[in-house]
Amino acid sequence: MNCGPQPLAVKVPHYSLSQIALTHTAPTTLTVLGAWLHDNSPNGCWRGKIYVASTISWDGKQNTFVQRGCSPNYMAGWWSLTCCKHDMRSGGPLRRVLAQRNSEAVFIFTLAEQDEMNRQGLVSVAKMTEHFPDMQTYARRILSSRDGRLISSRLSRRRQNDDLCGWRFGDCHANRSGEVGAPHPEHEHGKNRAHCWDRDNTPGHELLLSDCFKIWPTPVFFSKQTLKQSRYGLGLNGGTLSKLLR
Repeated sequence: MNCGPQPLAVKVPHYSLSQIALTHTAPTTLTVLGAWLHDNSPNGCWRGKIYVASTISWDGKQNTFVQRGCSPNYMAGWWSLTCCKHDMRSGGPLRRVLAQRNSEAVFIFTLAEQDEMNRQGLVSVAKMTEHFPDMQTYARRILSSRDGRLISSRLSRRRQNDDLCGWRFGDCHANRSGEVGAPHPEHEHGKNRAHCWDRDNTPGHELLLSDCFKIWPTPVFFSKQTLKQSRYGLGLNGGTLSKLLR
């Protein structure tokens, strides 16, 4: 779905990942996926976290994955996870591997919610190329990029009538002056869900950003087991990849 200019009273319910996926050609076999993970890791060494994004689902009528939430954000050629999954991003295991990512890469595997056949399709895999300790630091990074599309897609506090929907799905609760606070009232974590944005803005969890990721336009890989909304996500590596995905 193209967000586009919208009347102020209209909420955008979701956005489609199909067009975004076309620029991030994804592997169609576990062998090729494993090779991509290996090739984008120091000496082939990597660790990952796999979790279910309850706001992403497969829409068979539109033939696309749709994202109804703000994390992960896939807009503007970047992947980011800075809202939601606070426990996973504050946990010791993830922080330790992030601190050592020059010797061991870190990947986040995102599954959709269960489809009509009770399957959980793999939506994306992202290598963590940057991470930040708090929303203020993340805001400075976004603004210093001078990338208009990145800025517009991530800043959530002021409505921009473009196709990037930061006011609705942005995950950086700051304005163009870098001031952190409440997002736009129509934001997914806006006025009526104050506890969400307040926790987003509270330091103590890693804010993740990537420019190295793959998105699947249609379901190709599925979880071998039904995964619930676990607090810390499920760990995996090269030896367990085929045990967890099919």
